[in-house]
Amino acid sequence: MSASPKTLCPDEHEAGNHDVAALSSMAMAAAQRDNHRALILLLRGGALPDGMRDGHGNTPLLVAAQGGSVECVRALIDAGADLGATNLQGEGAVRIAFANGHTSL
Repeated sequence: MSASPKTLCPDEHEAGNHDVAALSSMAMAAAQRDNHRALILLLRGGALPDGMRDGHGNTPLLVAAQGGSVECVRALIDAGADLGATNLQGEGAVRIAFANGHTSL
């Protein structure tokens, strides 16, 4: 008795969801490390700008705002990040940026 191909290999839709999740996770890491070049490549490759949140509910945009990364913030906005997103404390990107001394954002 042989296993069905579906058992051995996920269907295309399921595999695509895993790819997007992995890319979105890497995009969060790029935003955390202020690596705007990697972030842009990941977003072009299919990462969702709001596809991941950290343990505090921060999206990549909120993380980039916290770190003062103008380039990452710009890349995420250009990719369609939700400007109204808030973390678990109800803080948005502008509030987070200002609270961390990043008034140029």
